[in-house]
Amino acid sequence: MNLKLFTKSLAAMVCTGALLLGCQPEGVKPKDGKDGGIAGATGDVHPVLDTVCKYSDIVYFRSDDGSFDINKCGYWDELPAPVPCTEPQEKWGTLQMYNGYLIGANGNPNSHWLDVAFAVSYGWYCDFNQWKFAVANGITIDPNTGYPQEGQGIDWSNAIYNPVRSEWKVQVLVNALPQPCFDLTCKLSLVPIDVNGLPMEPYRTSVRAYNQNWNVPNHPEASNSPYVIHFCPFGCLDTSTPPVTTTECVNLNVGAPGLNNCTTLNAGSYPGATYLWSTGATTQTISACPTSTTTYSVSVTQNSAVTYVKNFNVNYANVRCTAGNSPHHKVRVCHRPPGNPTNVQNICIDWSGVPAHVAAYRPVGSTQGHDSGCALGNNCNSNPCGN
Repeated sequence: MNLKLFTKSLAAMVCTGALLLGCQPEGVKPKDGKDGGIAGATGDVHPVLDTVCKYSDIVYFRSDDGSFDINKCGYWDELPAPVPCTEPQEKWGTLQMYNGYLIGANGNPNSHWLDVAFAVSYGWYCDFNQWKFAVANGITIDPNTGYPQEGQGIDWSNAIYNPVRSEWKVQVLVNALPQPCFDLTCKLSLVPIDVNGLPMEPYRTSVRAYNQNWNVPNHPEASNSPYVIHFCPFGCLDTSTPPVTTTECVNLNVGAPGLNNCTTLNAGSYPGATYLWSTGATTQTISACPTSTTTYSVSVTQNSAVTYVKNFNVNYANVRCTAGNSPHHKVRVCHRPPGNPTNVQNICIDWSGVPAHVAAYRPVGSTQGHDSGCALGNNCNSNPCGN
């Protein structure tokens, strides 16, 4: 195995708290938020919404030099400065908004929230997040740069993350936002970290959320700039009888010939029911082929009333090994050695060797390999769906 890669990965997991909280929703308390900005929820970790009413499309981040994909390499080899990437890289990161409710002890909705979920690519971390909520077309665009204006006296909010984060969430009460719709702009500062958990400053990159629907006619997220996302929350539980809500977690590992890029989501069969998915589909099942971790929701209507709401958290992971000069046919495996379960290692192996480590990919009836808790990807402990 690559000892340098393992040491770096372990340091990163300890620094970010990924071993325990990497996939948990986190409340964000901004530090030095500007007056007038909507800073987001503060305090302890916030629970997952019980009912999700609406999702935005996945929004990708774009670096200030115009790249959606990582274009600075060399940090895996501890190079003092970045070099151009010679192989395909993953995207910088994603953002997705969704609104919904927490349910009170009496079974009725007691708070309507907007969640903004962030995730950045493996090996990169965020230590500074800036954002602004505003009324529709209320974000001023700098004519010289094409970016939203920012600075003193302009109501941006920000958060300094220490420890740094690879996945996190900003949560805001919907009634604190402009009604009935709002605009959002967001900027992140991303950096890899060295084996000591310190930021590798020559690699630091500013990225902005890029709305690829901004100029699509009649699109619900169209806005006045590619760096502004428009969103109209939907209060699906503004009724007296809330539906039964469930959440299911689904793993989608991609990046090897033996893996499927899609998964089938099934809402279930109910007498006389009609279905409405967050994608707009009206069938009982859909084929979900996301390119990042995505949540899908379906409402089941019976007798003109929504009786069930089902959320499917599709945990996307590209397990193809892109570290260093690893060939593309290799995949990432979190290896837990038999008899030494605390010595967790991140390794790159041929796809043919996966069944010896991960029981879920073994032929039926096979007894080859070991069952010590290995998993595809980089983390044996905090995968939200298991393997």
